[in-house]
Amino acid sequence: MQSVVNREYSVQLSVIVCTYNRSSLLKDCLDTLVEQNADSLLYEVVIVDNNSTDNTVEVAGHFIKSYSNIRLVLEKKQGLGHARNRGWHEAKGKYVAYIDDDARARNDWIHEMHQFTMRHPEIQAFGGPYFPFSFVEIPDWMPDGFGKNFLGEIERPIQEDREWISGSNMVFSRKLLEKMCGFRTDIGMSGARISYGEETFLFRKIVETDEKIFYVPKMKVDHLVAEYKMRVWWLLKSSYSMGRCNSRKFITRRPVRGHIRDFKRSFVEAIQYMLRGLGSGVKATFLTAFRPVFFQAGALAESIMIALGKEDIDL
Repeated sequence: MQSVVNREYSVQLSVIVCTYNRSSLLKDCLDTLVEQNADSLLYEVVIVDNNSTDNTVEVAGHFIKSYSNIRLVLEKKQGLGHARNRGWHEAKGKYVAYIDDDARARNDWIHEMHQFTMRHPEIQAFGGPYFPFSFVEIPDWMPDGFGKNFLGEIERPIQEDREWISGSNMVFSRKLLEKMCGFRTDIGMSGARISYGEETFLFRKIVETDEKIFYVPKMKVDHLVAEYKMRVWWLLKSSYSMGRCNSRKFITRRPVRGHIRDFKRSFVEAIQYMLRGLGSGVKATFLTAFRPVFFQAGALAESIMIALGKEDIDL
């Protein structure tokens, strides 16, 4: 396969894998990246170690010794936003792709990515679907579509404010990341803390510049649904964190009283739903009813912190 590389860049594509204390999962991810059906001269893999204390360096070192297009960098500032920014700063490619350390790329992932850039050199941001896999059986009470982002089989621009590209399967031109100043570092995962949104905020900024964001259905990855996520309390905590992040960064800031109204409304609707729907399974019904309540609770908590001038406090 012929490699097409702009003289301004060492490679066409840089794949960034940010990781923190998940060395066994990292190995599985890297295995899929070295088994791509694309020419290895076309792309590099940059592993960004975000202060891991396990054997991440050892696992990465094994691949580095065997594959010349893989390298490791350390990002000492804790947080996914910091790690992702370190990744694109280190990247030598014209395009910068991100995949999570608990994801597995299909063997034509790089090929499909590259083909898209050849068809649409004007598009600066794009991504593909991801599908769930797990090491244990996923219970039938889990929310519909959990661990999956599939927008159909048609390659097209996403519908702004209704659809988003996953952080585990997204690509940007390096020039666009430079223009946007990369990812925010005050939101998103940090160590063991559940938090979201740095990529969504970046996508919103991109949309505001009238850039199109494309969905590329053939560019597929599989993403782990970890066993610890198959718990009611974790799912509710996740919804709470999403509410906080949504209130803090994405939606026009509203008065606290507006969030109180939303929380009360969601709670009443949850009780009504529970009374109507217990016959479909207690866990499934409870989650469907109360995940919106926890989301609104997170939004309300964040609005109170904003009003008190204490946005940086974790609740």
